[in-house]
Amino acid sequence: MPKLNQRGIISQVLVLILLVAGLVAALLLIKNPQTIRSKADNNQTQIEIVDNAGDPITTTNTQNVKLKVSYVLPPPSLSEYKIGVNYHATGSNFDNTAFLRVYNDPSVRATVLSQLQSMANSGVSIIKTTIWLVSPNLPSSSPKWEMGFPLSSQELQNIRQYTQDVASIQAKDGHHLDLYFNFGWLWCAEFATGSITTTVGHCNFTWPQFIDKAKQSYTGLINNVSDIKGLDGQKEVKMIYLDGEVMVGAKPNQENFLTDLYPDFVSKANAAGITPSLYFLVVGEEASILDNGFTDGQYPAINGHKSMFWIYRSTEFMRKNNLPIPNRMDYSFYPNKVSSDYPTLVKRVMSDTQTLYPVKKYPFPRLIFFLINPAGIV
Repeated sequence: MPKLNQRGIISQVLVLILLVAGLVAALLLIKNPQTIRSKADNNQTQIEIVDNAGDPITTTNTQNVKLKVSYVLPPPSLSEYKIGVNYHATGSNFDNTAFLRVYNDPSVRATVLSQLQSMANSGVSIIKTTIWLVSPNLPSSSPKWEMGFPLSSQELQNIRQYTQDVASIQAKDGHHLDLYFNFGWLWCAEFATGSITTTVGHCNFTWPQFIDKAKQSYTGLINNVSDIKGLDGQKEVKMIYLDGEVMVGAKPNQENFLTDLYPDFVSKANAAGITPSLYFLVVGEEASILDNGFTDGQYPAINGHKSMFWIYRSTEFMRKNNLPIPNRMDYSFYPNKVSSDYPTLVKRVMSDTQTLYPVKKYPFPRLIFFLINPAGIV
C-alpha cells in the first residue's frame, strides 16, 4: 500500500497563508485645487512643484513646471494576512488519527470539534483538508487517512458532516473558518504511475477507468458540500484543489490528467459557486532561488527566475492548451536555506512570481510549508 511523503503527513504544522494583494502605485492626474487639497490632507502624500530637472520652484512664471506627487503606501494591515492549517488528523500518528474516513465515530467528531474551536480561538482562519484517494476496496485495518477511489457514500456523508462542523465554528473574536479541500492521488489513483496507453496506478486501471473514478470523486465532493453555508451566510467551502504540486514535465501523465479532467472539474466547481484550483511547486533550494545567472534554453522568460522552473512549465502547458490558469498563484514552498534566511528566500520567490505573473490577482506564494524536526526548521 502507499506511503505518504513526510511533507504531506505532518498534520500539526501551521501553514503560513499569505493572502497579500499586490500593492499598486498609481500616478493620479489632479485637475483642481480641491483635489490637490484633499490629497494633501493625507499625511502619506507629498506634493511638490518642481522644474524639469526635479528641483523645487516657488514661482509659476515658467513653462517648465511639473506636479510631483509622491504617495507612500502604508504597510499591510493584519487583516490582509490569514493563518491556516493543514488539518487531516487529530494527533501525530497519521495512520491512526486521520479523521475523515471515521468521522461517523462520535468520539472522533467530538475531538475534531474541540480542536477546530481551539484553532479558531488561536487565530486560524482557514482549514485545508486533503482527501487522499487510494482504493475502491479499503479493508478496515488500512491506515485511516486512506479514502475510497471513488469516494464511498459513507465517506461523502462523513465529509458533509465535517464541513457542517467547520461551518459552525465561531472564534472568540467573532471570525469564522473557511474550508479548502485538496485531492491527493495515491495507489489505485496514482496517475503518475504507469502509462495512459496501458494502465495507471497500482490497481491496473485503464486510463478511461481512472478518469471515470476521478470524475465520480470530485463530482461527489462538489455536490455534497456546495450547499453548506457558514455562520456568515457564505459558502463554507471556498476552494477545491484538483491536484497539489502540479509539475508538467516532471510528474508522469500530468499533462493528460490536466487536459482530461481539469476543464470538467472547473465547470462543475464554478457552477456550484466554489473556486476550482491547482497548486504548484516552487524550486526551494537556496542556490536555485538566488541563481541570478540561471538561463533556460526552452523558456527564456524564466532566465534568472529558477524558483519558477516547474511552475512556468506547468502554466505554459495550460496556456497553450486553453486550460484556465488559476487567478491566484498557490504554491507548496519548502525553503531549503543554507547561508541565507527565510525572508530573503520568500521575498525572492514573490519577486519572481510578480515578474512572470504580473496580472494575477494575488501574485504571491500562498502556501509555505516549514517541516519541523527536533533540530528546528529545515
